[in-house]
Amino acid sequence: MSAFANLSTNATSYIWDFGDGNFSTLTDPTHSYSSPGFYTVKLIARNNFNCSKIEIKPAYIEIVPDIVASFTVNQQSSCNTGTNFNFTCNNSGANLVLGFWKWGNL
Repeated sequence: MSAFANLSTNATSYIWDFGDGNFSTLTDPTHSYSSPGFYTVKLIARNNFNCSKIEIKPAYIEIVPDIVASFTVNQQSSCNTGTNFNFTCNNSGANLVLGFWKWGNL
């Protein structure tokens, strides 16, 4: 979820365009983006005299796709408590920036 801070002065109404087809008239809205991509954010601020000012931030928000972990193991079970299990990560370099193993029993 993204939180937007309105820095307008002397305005009485607002229209936020989040760049994904959604809008808000709140002063300081929050918005959740549902798809990866770059989003241009626009704010139209109006005063009591119907004068308006538009602020446009091109490609201001970047939503990155989720990482999908993929791995294989040399064997899935053993009766020997000293058995070493060898795991291999199947993700290519660009798909996995940082990862760690989390074991359910630790």
